[in-house]
Amino acid sequence: MKQLKKYWFFAILILFVSCETEIDVSLPEYKNELVVEGWIEPDEAPKVSLYKSVPYLSTINLTTLYEDVIIKDALVTVTSGDGETDTLHLVQNDEAPLYWYYTSNTMKGKLNTSYTLKIDWNSKKYSAITTIADTMTIDSLYLDYFQGIPIDSIKTLKLKFTDPAGQKDYYMFKVKVANAKYKDRVWLTSFPIALDDVAFSGIPYTADVLRFGTSDFYKPTNLSPDEDFAYKRPFYQPGDTIYIKTAKIDYPSFRFLSSAGTTMYFGVNPFTNPPQIYSNITSETNDKCLGAWMGLASTTRQILFTDTK
Repeated sequence: MKQLKKYWFFAILILFVSCETEIDVSLPEYKNELVVEGWIEPDEAPKVSLYKSVPYLSTINLTTLYEDVIIKDALVTVTSGDGETDTLHLVQNDEAPLYWYYTSNTMKGKLNTSYTLKIDWNSKKYSAITTIADTMTIDSLYLDYFQGIPIDSIKTLKLKFTDPAGQKDYYMFKVKVANAKYKDRVWLTSFPIALDDVAFSGIPYTADVLRFGTSDFYKPTNLSPDEDFAYKRPFYQPGDTIYIKTAKIDYPSFRFLSSAGTTMYFGVNPFTNPPQIYSNITSETNDKCLGAWMGLASTTRQILFTDTK
């Protein structure tokens, strides 16, 4: 009986091996699409990063980013609602997510003003419009236990504000952390990244602002494996100086941030084909475009997490 079972085992094994079929899959030719990461803030110059999207399985590093992803030959202009127009020029800057963006030497953002972005690239024309709304008022900013866990060495950031009654508002948050080991180079995606006041219109609201959106593209180079794990933490620790940027945004900006949130929270490759993301960029020739042009009525504050020892 044991011998019979052995023969059955080998017979089934041979059957599976003999039924193995080689499948040749032909992937369709990939077409690069324009990716826009643009914003303008009060008293700040417009900043517009332009990229080419890449296939999901592409290898991404700083060399391929510069040579194959970052767009360096576009014509980019911004026109304000009061008629000021400027052609942006490409510069290298550590504030840019991938070190390069188009900017202006003369134009500065103003509150309650609209801005039209126009991009001419690869014989295609794109445009978008956004508005810098009025700034939001913060009632208080403080540290509290992370998810209610009474541990003094990890905290969440609480932000309390009162939503104005009788108007529709949308809000955005971003954070940076600096400590003895490193300082975040760029503003990171917070959780939540954006809020609609539908649930708290005209009343006080308190948000837990967590730190998300860390990426290997932004990570300091001097971190050990243990420190690398801690770098990607959503909470705050003693010794952190926490910078928070709060802003009112318009609906198209909110719609983009809400739809792109999951990808941005976890620092996923931003140049792959993402899920349904609602861009406010349009094309005269109906070419697909990813990303957004956003007006941020922003203010920046900081809070120090003092050592508990």
